Amino acid sequence: MRPFLFAVFLMWGSFTLCDQSVEMGDFTAHYSVIPSTLIPKETAERHNIVRGKNRALCNITVIDSEGNPYEAEITGEFKNLMGQTQKLKFKTIKESDAIYSLASFKYTDGENLKFEITAKLPDGKETFKFEQKVYSDLEGDSKK
Repeated sequence: MRPFLFAVFLMWGSFTLCDQSVEMGDFTAHYSVIPSTLIPKETAERHNIVRGKNRALCNITVIDSEGNPYEAEITGEFKNLMGQTQKLKFKTIKESDAIYSLASFKYTDGENLKFEITAKLPDGKETFKFEQKVYSDLEGDSKK
């Protein structure tokens, strides 16, 4: 059975209608940003994830050329439209056949954020950038 967090991120990725990934030599980094309220309370508690309508998760998953998960050291930050920078503190979560690097952060609803992510790989560090507009999960309930 696939890990629950993987299913949540896969579901969210299907809403974006595009593959959010970047090639880095022999590795591929998949990335997503989702409202924290999409993570069920029990899962959030098990992984010490803070849920709330003003909190989101940045998820980075690195796989090798054979599709195997790779535990890369992930660092990153994002900037808002005013140029304010916030560092992201990633933690690694391992669930059966998946490895996630997750960072929780606060945001303002509808904010367009510019992310810069660095992955430490066997041949050195690779950096990639992406933009994401973040919204509150208006139908979710952060108390569930």
